Amino acid sequence: MLIWCMDPQVNDPAGMSPQVMATPPTVLPASSGFQIPSSPPLAGPIDSSDSSPYSNIPVDVTAVPQVDTAPIDDVLNADQPEAGEGATETDDKSLLTGPISLGGGSVQMKEVGKSTSSGVSPFVSATSPGSAESNETVNEVQDVSTGDTIVPISAKSFDSDLNLKQTAPSLSETGAYAMPVAGNTKPIDKMIPVEPSKLANVGPDLSTGTDSKDEEDLEEPILQQKPLTPLKALKAPANTNDVRSLLAATFDQGASDLHLAVGYPPIIRVDGNLTSIGGQVLNKDQVKEMVNSVLTTEQRELLEVNKEVDLAIDYEGKARFRVNAFTSKGMLSAAFRLIPSKIRSLDELNLPKKLHEFCKLEQGLILVTGPTGHGKSTTLAALLEEINQNQDRHIITIEDPIEYVFPKSRGLVQQRELHQDTHSWEVALRSVLREDPDVVMVGEMRDFETIAATITVAETGHLVFATLHTNSAAQSIDRIIDVFPPHQQGQIRVQLANVLEGVISQRLLPKIGGGRVAAVELMMATPAVRNLIREQKSYQVDNIISTSYDFGMQTIERALAGLVSSGQVDIETAKRYSVRPEELDKLLNRNL
Repeated sequence: MLIWCMDPQVNDPAGMSPQVMATPPTVLPASSGFQIPSSPPLAGPIDSSDSSPYSNIPVDVTAVPQVDTAPIDDVLNADQPEAGEGATETDDKSLLTGPISLGGGSVQMKEVGKSTSSGVSPFVSATSPGSAESNETVNEVQDVSTGDTIVPISAKSFDSDLNLKQTAPSLSETGAYAMPVAGNTKPIDKMIPVEPSKLANVGPDLSTGTDSKDEEDLEEPILQQKPLTPLKALKAPANTNDVRSLLAATFDQGASDLHLAVGYPPIIRVDGNLTSIGGQVLNKDQVKEMVNSVLTTEQRELLEVNKEVDLAIDYEGKARFRVNAFTSKGMLSAAFRLIPSKIRSLDELNLPKKLHEFCKLEQGLILVTGPTGHGKSTTLAALLEEINQNQDRHIITIEDPIEYVFPKSRGLVQQRELHQDTHSWEVALRSVLREDPDVVMVGEMRDFETIAATITVAETGHLVFATLHTNSAAQSIDRIIDVFPPHQQGQIRVQLANVLEGVISQRLLPKIGGGRVAAVELMMATPAVRNLIREQKSYQVDNIISTSYDFGMQTIERALAGLVSSGQVDIETAKRYSVRPEELDKLLNRNL
C-alpha cells in the first residue's frame, strides 16, 4: 500500500507562490499484513470554493515519483525531497496513469473522465463550481493482478459504500492524512491530523505492530484504534504452576478475580477487564494440581460428587479469596474472588448518606441487589460493620462461603458457613430464631425455601439483610413474589409490603483514570410503595422513585448522571449501564 503526504505550504526562497511538496511514498510489503484503516485521502484537489488562503494554489500531480518495492526501513529513513523536487509544471494538469507498486502486486491508475483546470489528484475526483465538465470526472484504481476496480473517493465526502459519513477536511485545514486502502479494514475511533514533517521517521514495526518511533516523541498519535483483543499480558509471576504465586500476583495487581482454565494462561480481572498474567498455557494436570492444593479432603469429595464446590481461603493474612471450583468439558477450572481484609465504610465507598439510616432500624428487610461481581457483598459488609462498630447488637451471618471476616468491636458477630457450620440455608434460618440475634445477614436468597424463611425472620422482629441477583427495585419485588405458587402470592405481597424497608440496587462502573465506582438506585419503603406492592402494581415503583428524590430515593439514571457531572464516569459508559437511557439523556441535558 502507499502512504502519500503533502505539505500544505512551502515558501520558496525566490518569493514565488507557495508550491506543494510531495514526499516519497512509503511502500509496505503486502505480506506484512499491516493495514491502515480507512481514512480521508491524503492529497486531494483544493476546492476553488474554499475560502482558505490556499484555494488558488495550483496542484501538480503529473510527475509523481515511481517507487519500486523496497524494505520498509529504507523507505522510512529516506531523506525528504526539497520543495519542488520531483515535480514539474504542466499545462493540462492531466491525471496520473501507470502502475503503482503495492508490495505483492500493482495497481493501475486510469483516467475515465477529463480533468479540470483546478487540478486533480490521482486518487480524488475534482470538482469546480460552475463547471459541468468537472462533475463528470471519474477516476478508477484497478488492481492489474486481479482485475478488481476500486471505487474512487470524493475529496469532500466518502463513498456511501464505505459506510463512512464524516466529511473530509480540506487540505488547507489539515496537514496530512493516511491514504484510504481498499479492502477489509477496521474502522478507527479517532483520526488526528499531523504535520507532514512528523511523518518522516514514523512507521509501523511489522514485528510488533507498533510505531517505530515512540508515541511520546509525537505531540499526538497518528491513529488511535481500539485494541484487537481485551487480553493484555502483564508480567508473569515467579511460578505460574504455583497457585500461591498467582494469588500474590492477583493481590499485587489490585485485581478482583483470578481464573484458572485448561488451554488458557492464568487470567485476572482488573477494573472489569480480563488480563492474562504470563504466557504459559495451563494444561489439565497443572490446573488439577493447583485446584486440589487449596481443597480439603472433604471438599475434594464434594467436588467429585457435585462437580462444583464453594469455599474460602486465607492469603497470608492480607486478604481472603472466595473460590468456586467446577468442571468444564470434564476438566477442572476455578474462579478466585479477592476479598480485602479491611472492610471499607459506607463513606469510603461513596454510597448514599441515606444508607446510614438503614443501620439504625430495629427490624425489617433490607435488600442489596445487582448483577454478579458488582459489589453487593462489599456494600453488605459495610452496612454490618457500621452496626458492629457503633451498636451493642448480636449479628449472625449465614454465608456460602464466609467472605468478609468482621473484627471484634462493640457488637457480637458470629458467622456461619454452609456445609462447614450448617447443612442448608433453610435449616440455618430456622435455627437462627433460637440463637438470640438482633441482626441477621443472609448471603443470598436463592430459592423458594430461602426466601420464605428470610421473610419469616424479618416478620419476627429482626433486622435482616439479604442479596438478590436483580437489576432494579421493581424487579426485586417481582422476583420475590414470583417464586411462590399462585395461591400464595397474595399473602406474600402483604407480608413483603409490611417487612420491606428498602432496596439498594447497584452497578460498578469503570472510572475515568482507572478503578471502579458504584452507581446506586435507592428505594425506601414509603406508604406509597407499600401500597403498590399490595395492589400488584410494582411496575409503578420506578415512577415513585423518580418523584421521591426529596425522600432520599434515586433512580440508577440519577446516580449515573451525578457520576458523569462529577467527572468520574464518561457519558458512553453511563449509557451502557443505564436501564432507561432516554431518562439519562434528559437528566444530563438538564445539568448542562
